[in-house]
Amino acid sequence: MRTIKIKKATKTGLKKAEGELIEAHGFQFCFTKVSEGLYFLIELSSGCNVIALEADYYCKREAREIMKQQLEKRTTDEFRKAIKKFIKVSKDRYNIQFPVNEPV
Repeated sequence: MRTIKIKKATKTGLKKAEGELIEAHGFQFCFTKVSEGLYFLIELSSGCNVIALEADYYCKREAREIMKQQLEKRTTDEFRKAIKKFIKVSKDRYNIQFPVNEPV
């Protein structure tokens, strides 16, 4: 896996994250573990967390595989709708400018 550095969108602004690049449905994602004890799968262009798992219950390898399986179950249209909604809310409420990250 390729290691990447990105920004993730949060209620308090953009935060730096580092993780592994995963590609699916024409989107790029970053698989990362954050200090709150969660594994996140973050869509790069929006910085949006699309899947989260508690790190207490899964090792890194298991969490990555579960997230990949969940990605396979979803459609491209589902991602487009969710990301579009996330971007609208983030712009309106938190004044976050998009794209948050450029394609890798």
